[in-house]
Amino acid sequence: MYTSSNYGSTWTPQTSAPSANWTSIASSSSGQYLAAVVYGGVIYTSSNYGSTWTPQTSSPSPSPSTNWQSIASDSIGQYLAAVVYGGYIYTSSDYGVNWTQTSAPSANWNSITSDSTGKYLAAVIYGSYIQTSSDYGSSWSYTSPTKNWFSIASDSTGRYLAAVDFGGGIYTSSDYGSTWSQTSAPNTNLWLSITSNSAGTILAAGSSTYIYTSVNPTGFLTIQNGNPIDLATIFTPLNWTVTDAPTNNWTSIASDSSGQYLAAVVYGGGIYTSSNYGYDNSWTLTAAPNNLQWRSIASDSTGQYLAAVVYSGYIYTSNNYGTGNSWALTYATSANWTSITSDSSGLNLAACCYGGYIYTGVNSSGTWTWTKQTSALNIPPNTYWTSITSDSSGLNLAATESNGYIWTGVNSSGTWTWTKQTGAGTGTSNWQSIASSSSGQNLAAVEYGGGIWTGVNSSGNWTWSQTSAPSSLNWFSIASDSTGQYLAAIVQNDGIYTSSNYGSTWCQTSYMTVDWYSITSNSTGTILAATSNTNGYIYTFISANPTGFLTDINGTPTDLASVFMPISLIQTSAPSAYWHSIASDSTGQYLAASINGGYIYTSSNYGQTWTQSTGLNNSYYIVSDSSGQYLATTVFGGSIWTSNNYGQSFSSTSAPNNSWQCIASSSDGQNLAAGVSNGYIWTGVNSSGTWTWTQQTSAPSAQWVSITSSSTGQYLAAAVQGGGIWTSSNYGSTWTLTSAPSAQWSSITSSSSGQNLVVVNFNGGIWTSSNYGSTWISNNNAPSNQWISITSSSSGQTLAAVQLGGYIYTSSNYGQTWIKKFSQGNWSSVTSNSSGNILAACTFTTTTGNFNGLIYTFTNTNPTGMLTNINGTPTDLSSIFLPLTAAPI
Repeated sequence: MYTSSNYGSTWTPQTSAPSANWTSIASSSSGQYLAAVVYGGVIYTSSNYGSTWTPQTSSPSPSPSTNWQSIASDSIGQYLAAVVYGGYIYTSSDYGVNWTQTSAPSANWNSITSDSTGKYLAAVIYGSYIQTSSDYGSSWSYTSPTKNWFSIASDSTGRYLAAVDFGGGIYTSSDYGSTWSQTSAPNTNLWLSITSNSAGTILAAGSSTYIYTSVNPTGFLTIQNGNPIDLATIFTPLNWTVTDAPTNNWTSIASDSSGQYLAAVVYGGGIYTSSNYGYDNSWTLTAAPNNLQWRSIASDSTGQYLAAVVYSGYIYTSNNYGTGNSWALTYATSANWTSITSDSSGLNLAACCYGGYIYTGVNSSGTWTWTKQTSALNIPPNTYWTSITSDSSGLNLAATESNGYIWTGVNSSGTWTWTKQTGAGTGTSNWQSIASSSSGQNLAAVEYGGGIWTGVNSSGNWTWSQTSAPSSLNWFSIASDSTGQYLAAIVQNDGIYTSSNYGSTWCQTSYMTVDWYSITSNSTGTILAATSNTNGYIYTFISANPTGFLTDINGTPTDLASVFMPISLIQTSAPSAYWHSIASDSTGQYLAASINGGYIYTSSNYGQTWTQSTGLNNSYYIVSDSSGQYLATTVFGGSIWTSNNYGQSFSSTSAPNNSWQCIASSSDGQNLAAGVSNGYIWTGVNSSGTWTWTQQTSAPSAQWVSITSSSTGQYLAAAVQGGGIWTSSNYGSTWTLTSAPSAQWSSITSSSSGQNLVVVNFNGGIWTSSNYGSTWISNNNAPSNQWISITSSSSGQTLAAVQLGGYIYTSSNYGQTWIKKFSQGNWSSVTSNSSGNILAACTFTTTTGNFNGLIYTFTNTNPTGMLTNINGTPTDLSSIFLPLTAAPI
């Protein structure tokens, strides 16, 4: 057994571990806790970085004949899982002392992996399937095709997995192993092993000949000439979004490792939690004592264990996500508590007070024991402590003084040693906040009225550097991902800055001059949350979209583990008006928009410039064919008009005068279907320039509000306001009432095949159908709030919907989940190109009786298209990215 403490530069033999047929080793994130297995032997563990090893003779099968093949660990070393080749899967929840056989069957288990909590496990069987568990190994499910699976790796969340097939290829999953996709890695190699970084964005795999690596587009990428490029220098940062948490004097916010579970405290109020990334009315006032001067809150990696401190009060903890009566007074010594921090398990806490001491707390079997870090431990008493942070193990702490120094503390075998970091700052500094990586070896701290400093620990020696962040700003709070690479810091009454290279360079992501007070990050640095004080708000920032298929430069659809979300909405040059409807061709280049009872405007350059059409000045709804050449619009109380020259001019068809309410077009523009308010559905067919219209009485006379068409015009679907949804599979000749309930439907959209339908309820949620409307599913992830319009990509996978007086929401998984984007507006209509990566939306706004809405566009970041970088220059992403293309090294 050999160990290294300098990134593999030198290695030390650990002679306390016997010479044996070692097959696998696992480590906690700090490297302190190790576990290794012997093929034909037992399991060994170490709690001191590999210096000494203990055979776990209480292992379930300690006989020398046990063929242990692989072992995995959570981030703190407490939860372990091991597999036996030709045997079973075993788990331990006490650092490897005691083991339990799981319900997984006896098989040729070859490899096992774990997320950072030990909850999500995945294991592979040679010549069979992959099995996954989401409950610490209690139950298991089969996934994947049958392969000669040899090794498997997981990110810190368990969501992103990668596995190798011996003699085959490399496969990845972005949904906890439910589905798998083969990557572009060679499919004839004798793959032996694979590993992943904590975000699942960097993979390395070993074969019998080479080592291969793959990099996804977060952080640093390798461009085609082999040079690394920092995405922070390319991408325009996504705007911060204000959540629906109430306005309060927010003083601190904490996040679990995923960013899903948030908790925030109010100075002079209570504690609030969110279990949905801060979105969709998910903030709940907990039962923690109210009207207290809450100053700081901390979370474990799961969000289950929370701890908060009161200025001029006590310390409280919750062991159940802050719900119900789970809050308990944990430490009853009143002090001016200013900050609290937690290890990844939530069982080791540290808190500091202004004009007092640092205290550490340990939970053993539900009982908290607190220890004052006194001057005998080389730490000054009665210090004005401002902030404290912990690594994932709770054994490495760092704290900051007001008008003082940064102090680091190390717990070795129960004894704390504290060191003043004189290399940080310029003498005594007004330190305000500090953040740590999960290993505790990377620190970042901010000075109020100063700059940002970073520290790196190498073999016990700290090296401190002032970063390039602007100095002399009122820096107030800083947050770090688990690696220390991705940092975010806030300036009081100024902006928010982020760094993706350990603080070397910084990019301002928000220019909002609000009273920023606290910031937190998930473990990958992709989801941030920040609070503002003095009747302020809670804001969130999501820099990466965890789903979505993109096309790589080889033309292969690739499921990227972390794809950048669309850049911000761009206001076009279209005039202010009561914009009622907007339509797009298949590329997003040709747009057409109608003013309610007014003119039609068209754009041939993605909305950059607009031209008023002639011959019609009382339009209502408008649709486009796939080329943008053929347009059709309805006139309420009039006829239906069409254009065959990209909207330059319009002419009336033979459609009768009616109270036309909605219209849909086939992809060639030669088949139209339109609905009448308190009337019937009509279909129109163009033959050699002559339109023939037919009233379709198979569907009832009703308040038709929206209609959609497949690309051929064969499959139609229409919604009745206050009624049901009807479909037709024969160009509108006959209609069938579907099983969708009666509701205040406002808009319906279809994939190009007509198979995937999505409809929005003005007073309710969003409903989807994947079988031409035969059955419908209500989506509980979408809020119920004045939906007015919805649009779909040609596949039906990418969707966008807008709210009247609300937000734009997008979905990249056929409507299963939705993400709120951009600012509130009086949205009236939204349209999409065929791929769903270019949207256009219009608004109307009433000001003293006048309508002055605007038209906006936004383009998704797509490696096959163009993206505007932070300098405003279009960048061809296909010339930059090499997504998921394995390369031998």
